[in-house]
Order: sequence, then C-alpha cells, then structure tokens
Amino acid sequence: MTKLLPRNFKGQTLVIILLGTSIALTLALAVSVRTVSTLKQTTTTAQAQEALAAAEAGAEVALAKLKTSTCGLYSCDASNIPVESSNPNSSLYSVKVTQGGGGADPYLLDLVKDQTQEIKLDGSSGSSVNLYWYNPDLDGTTEPDNALELIYFYAEAGVVKISKSAYNGKAGLPNGFPLSANNGDFQVSVSGKQVKFKHYVSISLTSVAKILRVKTLYNNISAALVTQPAGSLLPVQSYVIDSVGQSKDGRVKKAIRVTKSLPSLPSIFDFGLFSGSQTEPLAK
Repeated sequence: MTKLLPRNFKGQTLVIILLGTSIALTLALAVSVRTVSTLKQTTTTAQAQEALAAAEAGAEVALAKLKTSTCGLYSCDASNIPVESSNPNSSLYSVKVTQGGGGADPYLLDLVKDQTQEIKLDGSSGSSVNLYWYNPDLDGTTEPDNALELIYFYAEAGVVKISKSAYNGKAGLPNGFPLSANNGDFQVSVSGKQVKFKHYVSISLTSVAKILRVKTLYNNISAALVTQPAGSLLPVQSYVIDSVGQSKDGRVKKAIRVTKSLPSLPSIFDFGLFSGSQTEPLAK
C-alpha cells in the first residue's frame, strides 16, 4: 500500500532548485566583478606605465636641449624646450624648465650629510651672502646635531685663493668647531611666505668671487642662501625640469621632476683642499 507524502513536504524540489540557482548566480557575479576589476586594473597599470614613459621622455628631451648651444651653462631660453611630442599617435608630454637661482630670491638648499653643495658666485651683484640653516618645520622641532664646512674661492691680484671655515649649528658638539656667530629665529621670505631658520653665517664677497662649497656634517639639513644687500642677484645654480606625460587616450597622467645642477667637483676633492699645501699643511 503506497503512502502519500504529507502536505508540508510539497514544493521542496522547487525551493532547492531556486536556492542552487541563486548560489550559482552569486558565484558567477562575483567572478565577473573580479574579472572586470582585474582587467581594469591591468589596463590602468599599462596606461600609467605609458604616461610615465612619456614624462621621462620629455625630461630626457629637456636634458638634451640643456646641452645645446642655445641653452648655455649659465642660462637657458625655456622656449627652446618643446611643449609636447610631435607625433600625434604617441603618448604626449609637456615640459616646463625653471631656473634655480639666477635672481634676487633666496636659493633653497637640501644639504645631504657628508656631501658638498657647490654654489656659483661668479657674476653675483651682491657684496655678501647669508647662509641660513636648520628649519624646524622641515628638519624636526628637536634640533639634530649639525655643522657646516665652508670653502670660499675668490681671486686676488689675478691669483685664485681659498678661505676655509667651519661652524657648529648646535652647541656642545665636539671636534673644536666654533659656534656660528648668529643663532636665533631668523625669517627668510620665500615666494611671499616666511620660512624660519635657526642659524646663519655671513660671507663677504670680493669683486671676483668664484665659488662657495658647503658641506654638512652629522645630519641632513635644510638651508637657504640670501644675497646682500636685498635685491642683489645670484647666478643660475641649477635647472628644474617638470615633465607631465599622459597616455594616448589622455585618461592617465604622470608627473616627474628632475633637477639638473651645474657641473661641480665631487666631495672627495675637499680632502685635498682642506689639506692646504706644503707651506700650509693640514694640522691636527
């Protein structure tokens, strides 16, 4: 004798089918979203690499132009730098070249520990320069150990001479450095904004000033060079290249900045300069 299923069990097959279908649709949707996301990410990465390559190409073109006769060692006409690539089927770039120094504005420096920064003074219209260093906003509110070695080249009676000095920025450092003559809170106006420095030293310039070499010890430190009197001009010290590249469809852009300094001797040559000569040997 056949037994009938109770009424409560009718329609269970349909429920199971609907549940299985919902799970399958959910899994398919998740896979689809993941696939689309991965594809989009891959496309964006490729476009980003394309834009970055274009920006690097623009910077390379600008660097090459800076070596030409139309862009000399101490001056450059920015109009000689191409605005964008000439091939419309390629990724585009735009380039802007600005000068570091070459005017009356303060020249900002990032002094790297044990590395020498060379400043061109030939052609400066000032009678002196003030070198400020240690900005609490950039270098930390707790002052790190810092000291500067300065080598000043100038000409006198047709003979190039060297003046050497060293300054402690922070009191209590060893090695016999004298403390800098000026310590306190000094304000330097940079693009209309007041930038604070804790130390500065003034270097008097002769009429035939040549080069000032600055070396920092113990830690990296921020600095600024200001010509005196106010409004005096400083020769060009470097070129800053800002290059922006974009993909062919223009949807992705990348920007890079390259700073090209003027030729200078590496830091290792300072050893010979500090050693003096046979008549003025380095003394301990």
